[in-house]
Amino acid sequence: MINPILLQKQLNNNVNDIEEFHKDLQNWGDEMKRKENSRKESDSVIKKVKSQKAPNNKTKKGPTDYAKWEKFDAELECDLLEDDIKDDSELTDEFEESKHDEALVHKEKGNSYVKSKEWNKAIECYTKAIKCYSYDAVFYANRALCYIKLNKFDNAEADCTLSLKLDKTYVKALQRRAVAREELGELELAANDLETVLGYEPKNKESLSALDNIRKKMGEKTKKAMIDMQRPVSKFTASRNKVEHQPARAPEIGESASVWQNQEDNVTLIKTINKPPHLRSTKPLKRVEIVDHCELPDNKQNVDPVKKHVIEHVQLKSTENEAPAKISAFKMKREETMNKKNDQLSSVGWPTPTANCNVIKCEDMQVCEKKLPSEDNLKDVKNIENLTKQDQIFPFPTSSVQFYTVWKTLKTQEDKFKYLKRVKANKIPDIFKESLESNIFSNILDVLATYFIQEKEDVFDYMSNLTRVKRFSTLVMFLDSKDKNCLWKLITYLREQKVHSKNEIDELVTKYEL
Repeated sequence: MINPILLQKQLNNNVNDIEEFHKDLQNWGDEMKRKENSRKESDSVIKKVKSQKAPNNKTKKGPTDYAKWEKFDAELECDLLEDDIKDDSELTDEFEESKHDEALVHKEKGNSYVKSKEWNKAIECYTKAIKCYSYDAVFYANRALCYIKLNKFDNAEADCTLSLKLDKTYVKALQRRAVAREELGELELAANDLETVLGYEPKNKESLSALDNIRKKMGEKTKKAMIDMQRPVSKFTASRNKVEHQPARAPEIGESASVWQNQEDNVTLIKTINKPPHLRSTKPLKRVEIVDHCELPDNKQNVDPVKKHVIEHVQLKSTENEAPAKISAFKMKREETMNKKNDQLSSVGWPTPTANCNVIKCEDMQVCEKKLPSEDNLKDVKNIENLTKQDQIFPFPTSSVQFYTVWKTLKTQEDKFKYLKRVKANKIPDIFKESLESNIFSNILDVLATYFIQEKEDVFDYMSNLTRVKRFSTLVMFLDSKDKNCLWKLITYLREQKVHSKNEIDELVTKYEL
């Protein structure tokens, strides 16, 4: 059975809607009566004018009498046509006068809002006045003043130009456009406007003081520009500009023929280079060959030479990242065994320098390798992302805004089904209240008719609680054929389940107006 309290509440809502509709209808009827009365008055004026004219005795059309063309008076016909045109012009003038009077009423309201410094309301009133009668320059200039007070100088300039198109000699429009252009930085145009004002009113003190201020600003700008042009550029700033514009290049290091060289050969000193992080190269680091600046031991018999395949391995290791990174598991194992052997050989073959020398250890020079992810790793990452998406937990909505924000982010119907399952059916009226949109209502019905039936979930609670949402009757009125098909699917599904009684299902059918 329907709850009587809810039924009474729904009836009250419907009564309020009907009252509002009745008020709108009554206002529309009053407006139509007013227009009808104004039309009747205009018709009475036309009838009075036409009654003064002489009646035209029209004769029936018969065979053409060419002798009548001799009696035809062309001047008389032209006079009659001119009289008709005058009548029409009188009617249009009366209509324009009524519109202008209505616009003046809105303008007076706007002036009262300007006095109380309510600029937005004043703009609305002046806009209504312009809509009623758009040929008065004062309306645009007054609205421009409000825009200036709200720091909307672009709109103010546009309104002033429209006002001056209607009246070129309107001084207030010129002054207000000068103010707007001065704030926008167009000093020359502002000065031109003030000069035209002084052409009409030479003793206007406000325009004179404003023009002096603008000329002072223009003089300061020209002085700054001249100083900047005359000031020579220092060597420091020139060198800094060169450094900023020229990209930094890393010094190229040539590969030597052997690892160890004698001190008597050509030796080049490697100096440290300090660069900021944003100027450093993004290329991978390479193994640099280092020569000690100390005397090597005379007894060279104890020094074992580094084997050739160790050097080749170090050089190959620096260029590995330039090749495509598609390495199988077998190759990775082989590489690990090679690295172990090379580490054993390198621990035996490196010489030890004397204690008095400044030694740079080879351990400090590291080789950075950039390993690209393999295809298998990428597949694993994608699978993990899919699992996280599947395990995503949606928050429980407490308001319609929260529900809409999550609902619009869900792309698939399956995600919407999961999210709708998290919403408790008895909480639906509290969540939506009076703000359930028709498109969201259609989406919910679609999800109920597809995934809820597919998963054999109970839909009766959702359907019954949706009827408890306010303005439900208006939502049902705008259902299309697709939505009604979804509803019939749900009704047949409920009947097939036989969980709920026939009376409850029939009540749903009547509520959804099926």
